[in-house]
Amino acid sequence: MGMKRNVWGVAQKRMQVAFLGSCAMAALVAGATLAQAEPHMEGEVAVEFAGNHVKQGDAKQNDINPTVELASAWVITKAWSVQGGWTLESVYEGDDDFYFRSLALSTDELYLQYETGMFRLFGGKANPTFGRAWDIAPGVYGTGLAEDYEIGEGYIAVGLAVTLEGAMGKHILTGTAFRLDRSIMSETAFTKGGSNTLADGGLSNTRGFKSFSVTLDSENVFGLDGLNSHLGYQKQAIGDADVGPAADDQTGYVAGLSYGMDLSAAIKMEVMAEYADFSNFEGVRDSEANYITVGAGFAYQGYNLALAYTQKDHDDVDSSLMSVSVGTEIWNEWALDVGYSLGKEDGVEDVHSIGFTLAKAFEFSSAAE
Repeated sequence: MGMKRNVWGVAQKRMQVAFLGSCAMAALVAGATLAQAEPHMEGEVAVEFAGNHVKQGDAKQNDINPTVELASAWVITKAWSVQGGWTLESVYEGDDDFYFRSLALSTDELYLQYETGMFRLFGGKANPTFGRAWDIAPGVYGTGLAEDYEIGEGYIAVGLAVTLEGAMGKHILTGTAFRLDRSIMSETAFTKGGSNTLADGGLSNTRGFKSFSVTLDSENVFGLDGLNSHLGYQKQAIGDADVGPAADDQTGYVAGLSYGMDLSAAIKMEVMAEYADFSNFEGVRDSEANYITVGAGFAYQGYNLALAYTQKDHDDVDSSLMSVSVGTEIWNEWALDVGYSLGKEDGVEDVHSIGFTLAKAFEFSSAAE
């Protein structure tokens, strides 16, 4: 067994070197064909106010807090840009009621990107791709349980995306190698949080790029308008500080579908389903977990209804989250949604949540008209 592990380790290192080398070579080749454009800034600011009343047994908690997300791009040429993302949100983790409390500003992404034709290369602080239910499950609480397996922000990454488009749809194959960010970008402002260190351990907290994800996103699959799919695989290495008999690399795969259609001239419907499965979950050897999320959203004359359900099985402990919400645009593109969720877990009292979101997005650009 020891010899097999050594051979696999050497093979992994060779694949990583080959992947990084191919990215560098593609960038050099692409640099020779740069098309010029007027440098400018563009992006979007998403503002959301969310309130929740959460009850579990006799315990209750209320909160109202803002979340402000800035996604921006400094376009240098038609091909080269610097992509950035920042979030201001509450990081309070106590049991008391909290209102506009413990707000922290974090850097989600900050990376250099080259994109031309069918190729996109990127490197810096970037989000690895894996799964979509944590983003697209509908409603106020629809994404709550699926967010467990979002790789999310906080990684130094290099990646290559290849886009193919034809009669059978549009397909984007993305490969990303990554590790946990331990730079100053892992700190937060306003409410201070220290930067990550190697001694903290945790998945992907390694010296080199030992973790990776590969995903295939398809739109209008088989030429059917509105049918989209997502396939993905990930391997997250245990942290350099976590080596031991109870620790092992987490692996996982995900498969999902979504479909949007008009039920009538006035009613639109979008449905989605996603399944994710993990081995050595959270870096614990022989721990298994799987998730299945289904959701449906309906829109009628400016009003919307959303239903979502996620089932989780983690080492034979079942948990679930069911939610329903309704919403509408109330004024000047401000959207108000009100929702209810019921969370269940074996051996734990049910969690009831009632809440709202009030949200609007603002786009900006300094490009000449």
